[in-house]
Amino acid sequence: MKIQEVKNMTGLTRKAIEYYIEKNLLEVKLDENGYRNYSYENIKLLNKIKILRKFNLSISQIKEVLENPKKFEMISNNHLRNMERNQRRMELFKQYLEKNDDAKILQALEQIENERMLEEKFLEAFPGVYGQLIFMSYLPFLKINIESEEQQQIYNELIDVVDELPKFELPKELEEEFENEFSDYELFQEVNESKIAAVSNFDRFLNENKDIISEYIKFKNTDEYKDISSVKIGNLLKEYMKNCNYYEKVIPLMRKLSPDYNLYYENLEKANKKFLEKYPDCEFER
Repeated sequence: MKIQEVKNMTGLTRKAIEYYIEKNLLEVKLDENGYRNYSYENIKLLNKIKILRKFNLSISQIKEVLENPKKFEMISNNHLRNMERNQRRMELFKQYLEKNDDAKILQALEQIENERMLEEKFLEAFPGVYGQLIFMSYLPFLKINIESEEQQQIYNELIDVVDELPKFELPKELEEEFENEFSDYELFQEVNESKIAAVSNFDRFLNENKDIISEYIKFKNTDEYKDISSVKIGNLLKEYMKNCNYYEKVIPLMRKLSPDYNLYYENLEKANKKFLEKYPDCEFER
């Protein structure tokens, strides 16, 4: 079909359609006279692009989603965090108009910006879905008010340290396998919250989950477990963190910066000790 029909069916302008073709978002075959001959598949794709643009996705993000639909959740999750930050900014703007409390408002705005900058640096070091998950595991501890020069120095040092980390690269096949297996960020958040709760009262967790833990330990010794992509990635990640001294560089700074993270880390250390006493052949998953 010709461009006019496509415009009528999609509501897009000629310039928009040609722009998407130029950016390699869709491929249109030519007829015997050298004119573009649009197919119904092209129409479906253009409508999808139109919807994704209305969600404020960039061209590069749309290209990622079209190549791998699983990435839509990763990108939308990123958008949700940005929207949540923008919502916090709007609430602060209202407070500023009502109370005009410069110092307090500025401090809250800086907290949002600090969180955003840390996310950016983490995702540069750990790109893709797995990087999102690593950052999300820190997110509950990053709403920090930096109130002293010492805290600001620690934050600046943390940014520099994460910025200097070598990029964590996965074999492409393993990354694709993990992205295909993983599809639920909300579930990951729930698991993360459950883990934080578990280490804060670990004795109770052990008592209530004895049977599940025993089954898990058995499963952990099977080839099936070792073949799970997230397990393979976890092993590569541990090796990477060991090689770049991540535990010696990043963790101490996080503990100094965030009292909540420091408490969580202390609870995690105690939990791991108790777990090893009860199950000496199996380390508690960090």
